[in-house]
Amino acid sequence: MPVLAQGAVIRGTYLKFAGGRVVSFRAEKGGEILSEMLNADSGARRLGEVAFGINSGLDVPLKHPLFCEKLPGTMHIAVGKCFPQAFVADQTTKKGKAAFQNFVRSGTANTSVRHMDLVVSFRKGGAGKGVFLDGRELKLRNGNWDCQ
Repeated sequence: MPVLAQGAVIRGTYLKFAGGRVVSFRAEKGGEILSEMLNADSGARRLGEVAFGINSGLDVPLKHPLFCEKLPGTMHIAVGKCFPQAFVADQTTKKGKAAFQNFVRSGTANTSVRHMDLVVSFRKGGAGKGVFLDGRELKLRNGNWDCQ
């Protein structure tokens, strides 16, 4: 789905991952911005998060990833910085900072100056083709992900 980044639209994005890193990429539109974002630093090409859109209260795609990523029948990934609060309760404490740095050193968490969400729609007319988890294909039922 189109995403606004640095005031430009990025659309038709293709990312190839190997070992948790983007090893090649292209975009139908906004390729220069995508390249700039992915080459910002050593962590910008690493996977930062993955999530499924399941908010059935949203039905209109907007060109802002914070809304598009929550649409039912979508999936999003973020490259670049992960959210430290997903790993430690309070990163502002000495113990929390140390714990988060251990996650970074182990390669479990990622730091970067960038965090860019990219959304794929599996809804009717979307570009998504299939999502597999442990060999099972996840399907849409009534327009939302069937988690059973």
